[in-house]
Amino acid sequence: MHLYNPLNGHQFETNSDDELHVQVYLDAGWVPAPAPEPAEPGRAPEPVKFEPVKPAAKTAKKTASTDK
Repeated sequence: MHLYNPLNGHQFETNSDDELHVQVYLDAGWVPAPAPEPAEPGRAPEPVKFEPVKPAAKTAKKTASTDK
């Protein structure tokens, strides 16, 4: 559970699933931390979509040499 102290702004993560353990923090003034704000569109990485690579078709035609 991610907890937040509104008095001083500190945050921490507790891995305890024990309700009594978490209740001690809640009684001490800690509250569940709010979800983080979404990142700005320019700052968030976008998922990369990979496509299979297709070999390029040979389009070069042989031309007659122009040597005289």
